[in-house]
Amino acid sequence: MLVSIIIPYYKKQNYIKKTIYSILNQSYQKFEIIIVNDEPGKISKNILSTLKKKDKRIKIINNTKNIGAGRSRNKGINVARGKYIAFIDSDDLWKKNKLKTQINIMKKFNYIALTISAICIMAVIYSFTLVEKGYQFKTVTIIESIVPNGVGRSRIINAMEDRDYKEYSKIMTEEDNSRNKSDRGDIRVKNYEETKLLNFYNIGGIRFQNIAANDAVIDSRVNALLDEGWEIISINSAVEAYGGKDDSNGLFLTRFYFKKKK
Repeated sequence: MLVSIIIPYYKKQNYIKKTIYSILNQSYQKFEIIIVNDEPGKISKNILSTLKKKDKRIKIINNTKNIGAGRSRNKGINVARGKYIAFIDSDDLWKKNKLKTQINIMKKFNYIALTISAICIMAVIYSFTLVEKGYQFKTVTIIESIVPNGVGRSRIINAMEDRDYKEYSKIMTEEDNSRNKSDRGDIRVKNYEETKLLNFYNIGGIRFQNIAANDAVIDSRVNALLDEGWEIISINSAVEAYGGKDDSNGLFLTRFYFKKKK
């Protein structure tokens, strides 16, 4: 199974070579490397072009202007061919068995996605595993702000209403590709459970106490669902990275998917 490894690159010329070598030395070798160059200019292009010659699995995407790490990762996803997607920053290193270990875990436990260390994400799987009929499903979303100075809000969101996707879906064809005109107000859920969490940062910097507090609250909510008979199918995570000055975005998002017999 092919893994698409996406690397947003910006002014890391002193580190990128070691990052690439840590990937090329993986014990699991079925991968492609997509480097999204977010540093327009000849210097970065020359550095990455030299690296590309090291292995035919390396691909380079050159941004025409600086767009930030988050949007660069999205550009990499758009051209990815792998069943799994892995992110690594251009100044990080992987241990030799990292990919092999995580893929084996996902196969063993039939995971759709797996979160790994710190704020690094591994594995969005595009095709969901088929599940037995006669089950109901629930999605719980956790949103945690990772913007410095404590900006933003962090919550656990649990919908208390059902929706039928058919009411808001439209089949696009060659003859009729007009836009979907479903009313946003009809889709919006007004009854939901909102559990307050703490932001990763405050004015003084990152607060590990806040992260520990969030872990405890999330554990409590998940354990309550398990006590109600829900079973975790998968956990899917993603990051909208903080891009530096004047960027007010920065979210760590985790979605739990549950099933329970009807």
